[in-house]
Amino acid sequence: ALKAIRLPLSGCSTAVKKLGPHLLNRRDIKRVVQDPTNPDVRLVLLSEEASAAPELPDSVRAFIEEMGGGGGGGTGGDAGAGNGDLAGGAGVWQIVPYVLHLDWNDVTASEVLQELLPPGVDVPSAFESVGHVAHVNLRKEHEPYKRLIGQVLLEKNAPRIRTVVNKCADIGASKFRTFAMELLAGEPDLEVTVMESDVELRFNYGQVYWNSRLQAEHARVLAQVQPGEVVVDMFAGAGPFAVPAARHRKAVVHANDLNPHAPIFLAANAARNKIDRGVFKVYNLDGRELVTKLVEDGLERPQHVIMNLPAIATEFLGSLKPWLGGQSEAT
Repeated sequence: ALKAIRLPLSGCSTAVKKLGPHLLNRRDIKRVVQDPTNPDVRLVLLSEEASAAPELPDSVRAFIEEMGGGGGGGTGGDAGAGNGDLAGGAGVWQIVPYVLHLDWNDVTASEVLQELLPPGVDVPSAFESVGHVAHVNLRKEHEPYKRLIGQVLLEKNAPRIRTVVNKCADIGASKFRTFAMELLAGEPDLEVTVMESDVELRFNYGQVYWNSRLQAEHARVLAQVQPGEVVVDMFAGAGPFAVPAARHRKAVVHANDLNPHAPIFLAANAARNKIDRGVFKVYNLDGRELVTKLVEDGLERPQHVIMNLPAIATEFLGSLKPWLGGQSEAT
């Protein structure tokens, strides 16, 4: 149940303007409704927080007293001088109860899970979105309810989300930064399409590394690349650095990954984004072996070497020594 301010039609716009932070704020739910007993009266609905509080927010109480003339407004009794513009105006400028009926489309996933999960169990409503896949990291306390959680997240985020998975092991447990996952709800389909940096990348989320939270970092690095420069991406994955560097920054790219699945997706994503194979080379080597090969092939010091492998990237710095004597600045 909510609380509402019962007021004359003429006072609605002022109430909404002055009390906005304390009013109901739900998508597709009106905060001002007609009073069922009088067509000239409206009910302005307070938020769940304001309605549940033992006392009205000071600004709401002060507004009611100001507009109602101070004659008991906000206490449930008849209002004072503020009723003069409404025939039979007794009862306006006061707080009344209001029952808001919500259906499935009106509530969030968090609200649904709050009702369904036992008291004391945290609501895991946040997830990483990778194409049509929602990836959650559930804790041990969620194990008995993981299918329920997955189904709620699926239904509340359809049709954008068609698959919900839960991570079963840390990325560090995998040589290729992928992780074991279990299907909680939806389609067993991990072939995703992601739009980032104005390129389309397709890959299997279970076979190559991807982190949606790195989008800003991808953009920051790409902004430093100038046309014609050489980019060596030692741990390229599905190509979030390599593909847009070639497509939009007009760089010459050497994209490498030790994961045998990655070069397949890299080549396909380059072709999908109409990148000339002459400026986009793909490799399946250890990062050190890549540098050795490029040096043997005559590649002089590149302007950019990307090493997106934070845990052990420093272990590969020694392999760059053959390029340290060049004249161009490298990043």
